[in-house]
Amino acid sequence: MSTLYLDRKGVTINARQNRLELRDGDRPRTIPLNLIERMVLHHNTQLDSQTLLALSQNQVSLIVLGRRGEVSQLLGVPHNRATIRLLQYNYFQKIDIRERVAKETVVARMGGQQKLLQRALQRRPKLSHLLTQGIRQIGVPLQKLQQESENSTPLQQLRGIEGGAAANYFRAYTKLFAPSLQFTSRKRRPPPDPVNAILSLGYTLLHSDAVKATWGAGLDPWIGYYHDTNYGRESLASDIIESHRHRVEELVWEMFREQTLTKEHFGKQQNASWLNKSGRKIFYHAWEQKAPAIRRLMRLQCYQLGHWISAQK
Repeated sequence: MSTLYLDRKGVTINARQNRLELRDGDRPRTIPLNLIERMVLHHNTQLDSQTLLALSQNQVSLIVLGRRGEVSQLLGVPHNRATIRLLQYNYFQKIDIRERVAKETVVARMGGQQKLLQRALQRRPKLSHLLTQGIRQIGVPLQKLQQESENSTPLQQLRGIEGGAAANYFRAYTKLFAPSLQFTSRKRRPPPDPVNAILSLGYTLLHSDAVKATWGAGLDPWIGYYHDTNYGRESLASDIIESHRHRVEELVWEMFREQTLTKEHFGKQQNASWLNKSGRKIFYHAWEQKAPAIRRLMRLQCYQLGHWISAQK
């Protein structure tokens, strides 16, 4: 076990000698702390300060998800090498360094989009015109960026290229889903349909893992290179996940295509669609089949970035 999902009301958690005791009514359950990397909580759960301390000391991240998409995350003890963060802050001030890292981020995101549409083309030949068009519309600017890898591209220009690619990508991606799901574009606050709801949840879990990866590599997750600093946003984690978003998008498409998830797994309140408890159980199981490989890639990515920052002069 690496992730413990608690999706029941009234659970009490206590730390007992390097173990967690979970009590739901009169049925206690114990889990060794060294088997857990993260806990995801959905409902009201009781934890005392000693339990929070034990989670932090054992590097267990705590993620609390609200019904309306609110997220709170408690990380463990940070990497104790402060010098790498000082270098990170220093290079954030250098626009040429930011543009170089930002370009790699945009290239990775667009490359992932192109690969997903290429795989979709093999499964959905009836959509060949639309998918081929999307692949080409992403591929032309992507190839240009790759050919100009040694040249600097202004951040604002990069954001324009990435925004255009995203529009073309989602124009094709939305057509992979049944019209009954009413998924016509990417919308998040609140997500109006089942596909947007599950994309938001997947991105949230991915982002939480990226925060943990940056933290563990000694980097500051709030100081990014492509995403500007913004109050309450872990900008570096947002940079890191760009090269992995397509993995979430492919999983979501697979689950609806295979009808592992259906409209019956979702509820609706006012204008917001949300995944119900049975749907969350299905999605979390599917996510945990893919997530370990993605987490390893993000950890490697963060360590490589830290090494690259340290090697700059």
